[in-house]
Amino acid sequence: MKHVTFSRTKTGKWFVAICVDKKDEPKCKNGKYIGIDWNCDDEVFLTFSDGTKVKCPRFLKRKEKRLTKLQKQMSKKFVKGVAKQSNNYEKSKYQVAKLHEKVANQRLDWLHKLSRDLANKYENVVVENIDLQNMVENLNHGKVVSDQGFGMLRTMISYKTNLIKVNPKNTSKRCHCCGEINERVVLGVRKWECPTCGAIHDRDINAAINIMILAVSRKGTIRKSNASGEPNSSVKEESPSTSLSGARLGS
Repeated sequence: MKHVTFSRTKTGKWFVAICVDKKDEPKCKNGKYIGIDWNCDDEVFLTFSDGTKVKCPRFLKRKEKRLTKLQKQMSKKFVKGVAKQSNNYEKSKYQVAKLHEKVANQRLDWLHKLSRDLANKYENVVVENIDLQNMVENLNHGKVVSDQGFGMLRTMISYKTNLIKVNPKNTSKRCHCCGEINERVVLGVRKWECPTCGAIHDRDINAAINIMILAVSRKGTIRKSNASGEPNSSVKEESPSTSLSGARLGS
């Protein structure tokens, strides 16, 4: 045992976290790769390179009306300038904290199950190296990004299996069959046809395959992240013009 931490939630629950030295748990060693394309759209939260699409439950959004009602009730019972608020205010405050705690627990449970399923099936999970903090602060996606929990999902994957981050540039515009970059593919275009080889692509599936190809073919620099999110190695990638059949070998 190294140390013990006691913590108390806003709803009055006590937790004890015990940190100990232990042997590393064996991870999946099947050599398989899976590429993941992330989307702010709830209906297509994640798209995998095998064609699977995952819908985001958005637990906070489901409870938004209930939360708004409770927060209004709490606000009405708050007396400005008073150090000790009434018991009714404290009860309302507890109800708000309890609902927030439930939402957080639901989100964590879902993300843990999703990341564990990926870790059991694939040795390498490849995602785009996206600055989520920048999206929250500058692109007005704060509520969506926080509620979806993609950042937490990446962290969970990083300590359950190998997480590889690749450059997101042109992953949606590049044809995974011939490598041609179609500049006409802009935000909002869901399906498109490659002007060079004629392949018809679903935007998200194509992006997910390209994300995986970047790791498999090793063009540029990719980053394998450890549990703290820091890169633990970097390797070189080759040409992005890998064929679809080659990309599917790991999926």
